[in-house]
Amino acid sequence: MSAILSIGTNNGVFVLGETPGEWKLMGQGLLGRQVTCLQPCDSGQLWVGTAQSGLHHSKDMETWTPVVNELSGHGIYSLVFHPKQSSVILCGTAPASLHLSLDSGKNFQELNALRQHPSASNWSYPEAPYRTRLHRLFLHPTDLDVICAAVLGGGFYLSGDVGQSWHERSKGLGRLVHDLQGHPLLPGRLYACSPIGFYVTEDLGESWQERSQGLAYLHTGCLAVHPEEPNIVFLSSHRNAQGGGAVYRSPNAGQRWESCEGLPFSANLRFPCMAIRGSYFVVATSTGDLFLSRDLGSTWGKIRTGLPPISCISLITN
Repeated sequence: MSAILSIGTNNGVFVLGETPGEWKLMGQGLLGRQVTCLQPCDSGQLWVGTAQSGLHHSKDMETWTPVVNELSGHGIYSLVFHPKQSSVILCGTAPASLHLSLDSGKNFQELNALRQHPSASNWSYPEAPYRTRLHRLFLHPTDLDVICAAVLGGGFYLSGDVGQSWHERSKGLGRLVHDLQGHPLLPGRLYACSPIGFYVTEDLGESWQERSQGLAYLHTGCLAVHPEEPNIVFLSSHRNAQGGGAVYRSPNAGQRWESCEGLPFSANLRFPCMAIRGSYFVVATSTGDLFLSRDLGSTWGKIRTGLPPISCISLITN
């Protein structure tokens, strides 16, 4: 396989592998469950978070094992593995809280300083069931004591002591952060999507700059950053939360945006997630379609159609 694409949907997880000329279904599972996040790990397992039934993992992409521990039955919305200690896992839940495992997910403990932050009493989520979510986690690429967290309905927070204390850094950004990403080559820079525009920080959130020139709409949804060129950024921009948007590309960290033509458009169509690795740039739709570009969004081909509404994807390339 030259590429493996893991897809989280509103009705389970699907794994596709690229063979010469086509993408084949390698495995699927967790039917009936709403997948909210997924993450491959060094052991070869794929870990999956769900909206109501905790964590699951699989090594063969066909048999899926529930993780039975303190997070059973919780809504899991973000999941990261420590880059140097594969047994250390952090995950974010709804209601918004941060949990840590030191033993490869067998046990979790809450790092409750985030939930006890003075601003937490003002957190709110605008849609039913109105529970805030810790839906993005980012580990600093060089200082592993630093954790960045985006609480949907609560803003952006930074910890410099592995989650023991937190500093809110939402000024200028707002509290509805749809996506958050950084790049290992520029440790201080973070990109953020929100319903009021695209934002960049060069100092881990101490200050934020809006960079939305060229976007038709300010309601930005998801991000992808080129793995070798941190200034090349992609995002989805929509007319509103229901859809009516497009995918945009910036060659200069958001200073200027240009539309990636050739993707479908509909008032009820959203682009909820995207991923870029090597020459592969994959974009998913809320209607269950997957599109692939090998020229940074200039032309597109369709990988698959007819999946349930897609919420998250992970791409691995050889």
